[in-house]
Amino acid sequence: MPPVMFIELNEIDFDLLHKYVDRGDLPNFERFFQRHGYVQTLSEDRHEHVNPWIQWPTAHTGLEFAEHGIFRMGDMYYADHEQIWERLESHGLKVGAISPFNATNKTKRAAFFMPDPWMRSAVTGPRALRWIYEAILQVTDDYANERIAAGSLARLAAGAAVCMQWRSLPSYVHDTLAYFGKRGRWYRALVADRLLADLFIWLWRRDRPDFASLCLNAGAHLQHHYLFCSPFYRGPLRNPSWWSKEGDDPVLDAYRLYDRILGDLQRADPNARIVLCTGLHQQAHDREAHYYRLEEHERVFEALGIPYRNIHPLMTEDFVVEYDDEAAALEGQRRIEEVVASEPDVFYLNTGDTDLRGTSTAPQVFYVDNRGATLYVQLKPTARRLPPDLSVSRDDRRIERFASQVAYAQLKNGHHAGVGYFSDSGVRAGQLPAPFRLAQVFPMILRMFGLDPAVRRPHSHGAPQPAAEPAQAHELV
Repeated sequence: MPPVMFIELNEIDFDLLHKYVDRGDLPNFERFFQRHGYVQTLSEDRHEHVNPWIQWPTAHTGLEFAEHGIFRMGDMYYADHEQIWERLESHGLKVGAISPFNATNKTKRAAFFMPDPWMRSAVTGPRALRWIYEAILQVTDDYANERIAAGSLARLAAGAAVCMQWRSLPSYVHDTLAYFGKRGRWYRALVADRLLADLFIWLWRRDRPDFASLCLNAGAHLQHHYLFCSPFYRGPLRNPSWWSKEGDDPVLDAYRLYDRILGDLQRADPNARIVLCTGLHQQAHDREAHYYRLEEHERVFEALGIPYRNIHPLMTEDFVVEYDDEAAALEGQRRIEEVVASEPDVFYLNTGDTDLRGTSTAPQVFYVDNRGATLYVQLKPTARRLPPDLSVSRDDRRIERFASQVAYAQLKNGHHAGVGYFSDSGVRAGQLPAPFRLAQVFPMILRMFGLDPAVRRPHSHGAPQPAAEPAQAHELV
């Protein structure tokens, strides 16, 4: 049976992608869909559960959210659920993974395994993989500040020198110059996905795994930021000129990159079975929403008199605050929820996760989800850009000019929708089942190798491997 490349195109809308296909922009996707078609996958109904950090664990474990209970980024590290890589490995198959979303490395002998930039998990693989991973950690952590450290540039260059496909060189040069030339901040995300794809192809050729996954996120990132730029967006909202220029279409740039990567994967191993999966997709956002990221979380908490033991930044506006016990966390929650802005009409009452269409505003600055001895906290999105003289306060403690304490992250263009997409080169168009639950991806992969999903692995892999260094949480580029 052929080896399987499981390609996770995070949050890509295949129906929108197909409109570009029909226009002649994406020849590899056109041929792939003509031969194999695609169908929808179904996941959660409640909006707060329609997130990639919930959906991808569903695909990786075969468990619905009600069964796996993974709700936030990094939660998988503490769970004992069996993932697809361990199950296949337990049957003697060689596995690999590059940046799987919210998955932890519990393998014992993977050919390679590079976690996503937020996961508290071990890295398995050659030195070039580790160089690239270490650089991505720094770049994603400083994404909102657009900072790339000199050491990270050196690591990326060294890793690329080892794994880069030379046919990709023109893309690297063009996108890198475009980014540093201020022609578009989105080119950095494209370079990152191009590098991850080249790394995956190099490792695939080197190690010849039976199953390996590659997760690409630039498309999701650019849909979130620039979906209004697409000529196929028909809604009333528009991006201002300071965010994007007339004629820019970063969504098409991402889709074209993925089209080239699909062709590269097919050339890398013509015998491989390629499975495309999106987990969910994005729809156009329906309100003006600006997102910010605290630049120095500890400094803000200390200025406002909020206790904490540790603070771990997550994707953009969110972060986790750790305490010694639940009582300390409750006190921390009380103080965080007391923080208010000097103007009541700036911060939305609810976050996008809890009230997608709500436009009500309130003075409260943070949203808090109490999880025992830890708090999940979001800096709430705003209905307009932060006024330069806006202050925030708690009791008699005040931070003047709060805008100077945050980095601008995004003007939201797209939000999550629970329908995903699935395509498989192992079947012909029309042979895939009707829309099916995302949890069925797990048993479908097992059946590709002739394995019975009802037969559990013959032995346990135990607890997750510890990270080599203290875990960090970062925003994905």
